[in-house]
Amino acid sequence: MTEKEYIELKKEELNYIENVFNLSASKKLSETEIIEIARKLNDYAVKLSKMYAEYCKDEYKEIEFEFDVNSNYLSNCNYRKNVLAQLGIDIETNKFTAEFHYAGINLSYILNGQNLRCVYIYNGIVHDEEGSFERYSYFRTIPLNQHYTYYEEYSVYDKEGKEEFEKGKTIIQSKPYVYPDKIPLILSQEFFNDKNKTFDDCIKATEKRFEELSRTNSPEYKEKVLLDRVSKLYQKVKGELIKEESLYKGGFLNILEETYRLPNDKIVRKEKVVKNNNKNAVVVVAITSVNRFVNKYIITFQN
Repeated sequence: MTEKEYIELKKEELNYIENVFNLSASKKLSETEIIEIARKLNDYAVKLSKMYAEYCKDEYKEIEFEFDVNSNYLSNCNYRKNVLAQLGIDIETNKFTAEFHYAGINLSYILNGQNLRCVYIYNGIVHDEEGSFERYSYFRTIPLNQHYTYYEEYSVYDKEGKEEFEKGKTIIQSKPYVYPDKIPLILSQEFFNDKNKTFDDCIKATEKRFEELSRTNSPEYKEKVLLDRVSKLYQKVKGELIKEESLYKGGFLNILEETYRLPNDKIVRKEKVVKNNNKNAVVVVAITSVNRFVNKYIITFQN
């Protein structure tokens, strides 16, 4: 990569940003258009960062690429000062200076007030000494680049207030065994995933991944994984069954002698007791409830 190539790509990005600002000032953008714009700007940010890192990899200090920017650039933008700062442009000198930490622009600044839907993360009901209240984590708009805003709001709602609050809202239900703050990170990844064509696709993909993460973090899943590992280890050490003989066969009880060849080629024999022809059985414990503190167990005795 050369300095000229970097500057050309940066100027292309700046021109694209100005076109987006003018377009959003002239018409209402669809969600699909906003997603395409966000992904395009993210691509610019990633490419520029990689180019700069590649150019500086053999140097012990940062190298600056500079060029002059039109003084009227984004002159009608209400957030012009913030935008120029994010883009590495000095508002006093109108000079761009490349910096390695550049991570892209906050898209909401150049959309003239247009934005995507907000996403709320529902954490369920939290109980305290005075009762319970509904807790929502409020995720402001969506992550349009690496820098996104995320904070929590705690509100108390009765049933009617809760139903009124949820009207028209995009809410992601949090799951057990995983922290809700994982949702913005996953949503950010899915937002920049080209397989998701709409914002609803991003939401559905986020919910699916979040649910899967909750499942794999659950104690039940971890126990299953552990048991599967133990079972595989047992299969390795128990050897290969090469012979089976019946020593005794009754109506309920069978005794077998099994011969195994172990992994070290040693031959071993063992006796195995098989009950009820190896069929599954069910044990029922009958309980009568006298009150919430006392239970009586029904027991039968058989000869």
